[in-house]
Amino acid sequence: MRSPKGRVLRAHTAGCLTGIVLLTGCSLGTPSYEGPSSWPAMPASGDFSSAQPTTSSSRSAAPDSTTWQLQLNEPGDPNVSPTAWPDPKTALSGEQLKKAFPEASDIAAPTCTKLTLPGGTPTAGDARCTWSISFPDSSAKANTITLSLLGFGADAPMTKQWVDDRRRQITGKLASDTFFAEGTFGAKGSYFLSNMHSALLLSDGEIAAWVELDFSGFYQVFENNSGKTLTGIRDQVFPVLAKDLVARLPRGAEGEPMSPTPATS
Repeated sequence: MRSPKGRVLRAHTAGCLTGIVLLTGCSLGTPSYEGPSSWPAMPASGDFSSAQPTTSSSRSAAPDSTTWQLQLNEPGDPNVSPTAWPDPKTALSGEQLKKAFPEASDIAAPTCTKLTLPGGTPTAGDARCTWSISFPDSSAKANTITLSLLGFGADAPMTKQWVDDRRRQITGKLASDTFFAEGTFGAKGSYFLSNMHSALLLSDGEIAAWVELDFSGFYQVFENNSGKTLTGIRDQVFPVLAKDLVARLPRGAEGEPMSPTPATS
């Protein structure tokens, strides 16, 4: 799906944003935290929606017990060193993708690339991976999911950067863009745009991760109808993969509350 001409602030160009935090004065969680392992879902309000349950869907999450073990740079640096970022090809397993698309006949091994850090140097390891998914009645058109790791850093400054990006997206939103209330799918923040680009803010309360998912194709799964494909990916597939990714960074500290974004509608 292509965005209308003149539309700005759609999916980020590869490597133009990494989420590397350049702020100091991090706010870290407390070791005595005994709250939930994910962010409780807040009610819909203003620009922010609640997830719509799809009881007829056969898709399901398959949370993995393998979590991301991340540490901030020392001393006092609010960033996670790019050399310590997780490998994106392991962020989603073949089992998780099969649970998201039980109709699939084949899920190819991902192709992965590095992204560009501020200053022009590449990330130490791959930071973006694309999976191609085939179906029994598939045509020559490719169906792909691209996962991008755009940054890891202290919860408070990373949350601010992510919320600033979300605010820009809301300013130019289309009617079919969806911005989910904090805590939806267990993520600290999430949104899904009409061009099938989506973003997640994951956080364990001390360290936050900026992760994006882009979907292309999948029309034959949803009756070869563009509108049904958009809603099917948004309401059935994205929630499943979001929950799988949330499980990679389970909440274990209090964390910084999200700054509210004034309603624009």
